[in-house]
Amino acid sequence: MQYVHDIELTKDEIYDISLEWMAKTLIDTRGVFELKNKDKDKIIGTGQTYYIKKSFWGPVNVPCRFTVMVEAKENKYKTTYNNFIGLLGKSNGRLKPVEEKEHIDFVKAKLAIIDDGLYDYLKKYKSNTNW
Repeated sequence: MQYVHDIELTKDEIYDISLEWMAKTLIDTRGVFELKNKDKDKIIGTGQTYYIKKSFWGPVNVPCRFTVMVEAKENKYKTTYNNFIGLLGKSNGRLKPVEEKEHIDFVKAKLAIIDDGLYDYLKKYKSNTNW
């Protein structure tokens, strides 16, 4: 899943603000950042959302880890979301790739909201530069 956004910010501004947003937003017990490379204008991090799985007892929220990559260029950036891993079992210790279309669609809808949050955060920064 990939998005490209145009925004009137330098690539350094996009990189720095995205890094701040990821640290505040992508809460994952393993740590957020897998790669931070300002020279290459790329950040890779991990986050967690959930999907709903039907079970014998009714619907269950299943935690789902994902990877997000932000790549910055002058006046635009690209986000890529992939590696959807469900955390199953009583203590969420059984890792399983999310494969069912229904679950993938649910996760993608949640990630679209998260992606909108990054865009809004970047726009807010742009509007607050003249305080």
